Amino acid sequence: MNEENMVPDHESAESTKDVVGGTTTNDVQRDAREAMELYQREKMNDATIDQRQSAIIEGELTLRIEAQGSATPLVVNVLAETIIGRRDPTTSSVPEVDLTPYGGYQMGISRRHATIRLLNKRLDVVDLGSRNGTYLNGERLKPHQPIALLDGDELRLGKIVLRIYFQ
Repeated sequence: MNEENMVPDHESAESTKDVVGGTTTNDVQRDAREAMELYQREKMNDATIDQRQSAIIEGELTLRIEAQGSATPLVVNVLAETIIGRRDPTTSSVPEVDLTPYGGYQMGISRRHATIRLLNKRLDVVDLGSRNGTYLNGERLKPHQPIALLDGDELRLGKIVLRIYFQ
């Protein structure tokens, strides 16, 4: 015990903590710092995905879509709007990119899950309000908000991972 400060020798005055309701002041400060860092990282991720610059698309575009675990890629001619989803068994409607053969229903793919849009020489991907989400390079897309799609991007719809290549 250090008699001058009345603090045990194994603790310095700087290492003592105020205790409030079983939580130390340092714990509260650390939690607040971690929460702020998490908020700032999420904000940066939102800004990064919102600011992606699309390649300028001239003329017709064909996409090679590689589904993880499949040896055969899909080859798709991009229309003004190319729907990605799964076959609707009640109406027999089929999207331009049909993920039914890849276990679309079991893998959480909506009938109209997402779309790839070619507008003003720019290629975007848009989640159409899908139940299980659309992720671009690991970041979840906000429903109905177009985001630039670039050559080599990874697109995850439900549990299906696709790699998109421009041809």
